[in-house]
Amino acid sequence: MKLNNSAYMLPEDNYCDFLRKWYMLSVPIASKKENLGCISILSRENCINQEIALIVQLLSYKISNEFTKNKRINNNYLCDVRLTDSQIRVLKVLAWGCTDKCASAELGISLGTVRYHKTNIFRKLNVESSVQAIMKALKYGIISLDDMEV
Repeated sequence: MKLNNSAYMLPEDNYCDFLRKWYMLSVPIASKKENLGCISILSRENCINQEIALIVQLLSYKISNEFTKNKRINNNYLCDVRLTDSQIRVLKVLAWGCTDKCASAELGISLGTVRYHKTNIFRKLNVESSVQAIMKALKYGIISLDDMEV
């Protein structure tokens, strides 16, 4: 069921015998274009007060905003950084903790090529070290934590 608005259900409105003792509040989590789900809370034999309802609505709003923000970051809308596939491969190997020489051997490319890609990565990300490049790439969604596992 797609929920467009918050829904509050009294125990007597439930169709299921088991739920006839429960008060329920469901608040949708939606971005501009899609319904992401909902947050539902239940209370047995006590009404859900306005403070709790407001907290749930604020939580839904925060989740929706974070989802939208992360989606933009992952699609590189918030940053104009465009790394080539080769640069991303070098960055991932460096994220494993490899040195330039190790990255060269791992990728089957020359040490000079690794350094060339690193120079361009640093310039594009506006950083001065591999650690900074990895952190910024994680922040922008260029690489993920899963990419850092060997």
